[in-house]
Amino acid sequence: MADMIIEGLHVKNMRLFTELNIKFNEKFNVLAGLSGCGKTSALVCIAQCLSGNFDYSRFGEDAELWVDVLKDGEAYRIGLGAGSFGAAEYRRVNIKEWVPPPVDGQQRIPLSAYQANELQSIPLFIGTRRKFAYYYAQIIQPEKQRDEALAEYISRSVLSLCGEYETSIKQWLISRDFMIEKEWMALEKQNWERFITYLPKIAPPESHFSYVKTGRDFEPVFSVYGKECYLEELSAGFQSVLFLVMDIFIWIESLMEGDRRLAVNAKGTVLIDDLDIHLDPEWQRAILQALIDLFPNLQFIVTANSPHLLASAGPGEVIVMPKNHSRPVYNLLPEERSFAGCPAEDDE
Repeated sequence: MADMIIEGLHVKNMRLFTELNIKFNEKFNVLAGLSGCGKTSALVCIAQCLSGNFDYSRFGEDAELWVDVLKDGEAYRIGLGAGSFGAAEYRRVNIKEWVPPPVDGQQRIPLSAYQANELQSIPLFIGTRRKFAYYYAQIIQPEKQRDEALAEYISRSVLSLCGEYETSIKQWLISRDFMIEKEWMALEKQNWERFITYLPKIAPPESHFSYVKTGRDFEPVFSVYGKECYLEELSAGFQSVLFLVMDIFIWIESLMEGDRRLAVNAKGTVLIDDLDIHLDPEWQRAILQALIDLFPNLQFIVTANSPHLLASAGPGEVIVMPKNHSRPVYNLLPEERSFAGCPAEDDE
């Protein structure tokens, strides 16, 4: 199953971090701070620990990084301890040895990043490239088996955040429209009905955003502000949010098992970079609750700059990244204070 919950991140002598420790809650976590403070880097570090792909980071002497996770009731620490990395050129990592991270007496099972795939689980990582590139769909493609899908999600985790992975999820819409009444699609039908029901709720209320049909030409059609338009004609904001929601549904159906394949029951972690990108202020204020309502049992770890989005977060949901990393060690926890009314530059 993909029901992995991320409890914490430790990074030392890597990218811009001297030493960074972050604790996450089990529901919604918003990494907030000024541009360049390391929000995206924190997500990349998590992806690297769980995929074993370290080609997109710089490592200093005695670099180490790991994540603490819960999976099937067991506590794990996954990553690499000190002594793993040798001198390397930019984007050419040199791993001398896959040293498991230390557990220091904690009741955790240590795994090197090389062993992470033994858990048969991976969170969903969604980067900022959330636009539908047009392609002509001629057939309904078969959906991947779980093992094949798992391998793909592991390989795309870091690439998605670094903007070097393109995915087409148009086929999900097409196959659901044409095949959803098949008796062996009963579970998928429940997800499809939930998707259709929640579309108006994840968009500005006055937009009346809805799915209309997929015609014989295999082109999905939506309605926005009373006007029909094709998938690729949607504005950047609508494409971004639609991409998020569809990608989560596909990940759930691809990797979960049993009743966990229902969106309402699914458990696991979704990490999203720049959740507020392309969204107007009203939309930014509503998107957190919309995702929580749609996927009530998922853990979210997202980055954001918008004060409107931060104002919508509840107590214990915002983690403030430092403006710079001048101190040797930063230990970050979700803040209990409200961020309503805080200016965009306030990260103290």
